[in-house]
Amino acid sequence: MTSILEAALVGGFQASLQRLTEGISTRIGETISSSIASLTANFESHLSENFDRCQQIKTIISREKPNNILSIYTNLKFKCHKVEIGDLAFIGSIESRSRTIITGTGGGGKTVFMKYLWLSLFTDPKGRIPIYIELRRMNDLHSENLLSYVFKSTTGSGSKITEDRFIKEMRRGTFIFILDGFDEINIDKRSSIERQILDISAQYKDIIIVVSGRPEDRFEAWQQFSVYTILPFTKSQTLALISKIHYEPVIKKKFYNKVKRELYDKHQSFLSNPLLTTIMLLTFDQYAEIPDKIHLFYGQAFETLFLKHDAAKEGFQRQRFTDLTLDLFRKCFAYFCLFTYHAEMFEFSESELAEYIAKASKATSIKLRTDEYRKDLIESICVMQKNGLDIQFTHRSFQEYFTAVCLSDYLSDTHCGAVLNHVYNRLSDNTVRMLFEMNKDKVERTFIIPNLENLIIRLRNFGALEDKEKCLRFFKYAFMYRLKDKYEGFMIRAGGPDHAFLMLLSDMYFPRRGSIEYLNWSEADKKVIQKIKEEVPELSQGKKYKQIRINCFDEENGITLNPESFYGKPEWVAECGFSLWISNIVKKLEGLLVEINKRRASASRSLDKLLGIT
Repeated sequence: MTSILEAALVGGFQASLQRLTEGISTRIGETISSSIASLTANFESHLSENFDRCQQIKTIISREKPNNILSIYTNLKFKCHKVEIGDLAFIGSIESRSRTIITGTGGGGKTVFMKYLWLSLFTDPKGRIPIYIELRRMNDLHSENLLSYVFKSTTGSGSKITEDRFIKEMRRGTFIFILDGFDEINIDKRSSIERQILDISAQYKDIIIVVSGRPEDRFEAWQQFSVYTILPFTKSQTLALISKIHYEPVIKKKFYNKVKRELYDKHQSFLSNPLLTTIMLLTFDQYAEIPDKIHLFYGQAFETLFLKHDAAKEGFQRQRFTDLTLDLFRKCFAYFCLFTYHAEMFEFSESELAEYIAKASKATSIKLRTDEYRKDLIESICVMQKNGLDIQFTHRSFQEYFTAVCLSDYLSDTHCGAVLNHVYNRLSDNTVRMLFEMNKDKVERTFIIPNLENLIIRLRNFGALEDKEKCLRFFKYAFMYRLKDKYEGFMIRAGGPDHAFLMLLSDMYFPRRGSIEYLNWSEADKKVIQKIKEEVPELSQGKKYKQIRINCFDEENGITLNPESFYGKPEWVAECGFSLWISNIVKKLEGLLVEINKRRASASRSLDKLLGIT
């Protein structure tokens, strides 16, 4: 199909128009007559305009100079009723899919595909005239008569086709209606246009209708239509897209390799979206290393979803359900994310979503209608989406990012510290790490310094306690011991809140120096290893790699064996080199605290000097 399309585009408009005329003649079983020739001739102006328009695509990167669609188009895959189909197969079997809805989230490639579809059907015709309509154009009209608009916009002032002849050809199935952007119709007109599309579908059964739009519940009621959802890009599709983007070659090559090697696996939900992939390229160009400045990417991704995506569509600004400006919408969403993240809410019923939107409205003193804001989140901005009966974040990292935004920009030190102390042990999340990137000073003064001082005091007292087993329970640590044939030793992996805090400190301050949980091996360790072997001879048998887990919370201190691991005795921990490790950790943490306070004091003195404060 692609090679056919490329050849047809090279052949030019007139050659494709001639094939269209021949195709109509073949489909209706008549020789080419003056009637058929005049039919295509009277649509020539519309077809010629679309032939040029559909070949040209503007993107976030190329706003001033459009790209040829074939130079950037990446093949899509769709899913309908658990069946997947490629775009070329879909186009090739369009005759059997007479009523279709193409859905996808913002930036997923709907409009680009609809233009590609029109070009494919015009250059390799199925005996029908493809009519391409941008539904957002109806927003500027006083009349909401869809059929009248289609007729007038496709025939033009010089056409001799009457409306009666147009209706006659609709009954004969002469047209394929390609209606792009249902979600771009103004809200107050959307229901009316919906009814008209369904009426046209019912009255003119032989035409083919393809509608595109973002996912909406209303589509479920379109009984005659099948919904085809654009599938997220695979890594190979994303790499193909990147290779086609018109961008500075050196930067693009570095980004391509980074995506291939690691970025796609880390950020699949974003890099599986064509628009967000393009934004990530821009962010990569600006900041070089995406992971180091990931919060900037999330911010730009949100801003793009709110503003930039539709800016590339000439003369169109998406009408939202609320009238909030970007900063107010951002603030309200930040509080919404904070409340839901604090409560560990990631999926919502309609009532739960409304409840948290109301909380955000109250916290920000921003007046809004809950239902309108909900629709904006799902339909306009696409940061949330429906999943069956529930509603969830399009990507959970949006929730994490905006929680960090709220903590950084809107909350007092007291509230920020309280929230961080509640959520910091969620090690699989990036909220605290992103906040640290965004507002290091606030994180240090509200969370790190108080907790670091407290931990140092408790670790200093460790050696003064005679019963180290009780101390271990006090710290709520769980220890992992590893034994190998050629090298035997202990590696501590503490559990509980102290462990989470140490892990955060390691990520924030010691990323290149190794984990601050590292345990130096000692002679005491070797003695305990020998004791363990004597008490549990099974460890010397079987696989080369064995793992012992010491459960400090097990009151019975029993041993349970399985092929890979067992629970050991806490007293083993007290006999190993744990005290030496604690001593080393205390020194490192004390040094870190001194370093933080010294840096902050220096920054304060510099600011005083710049401001002339004595």
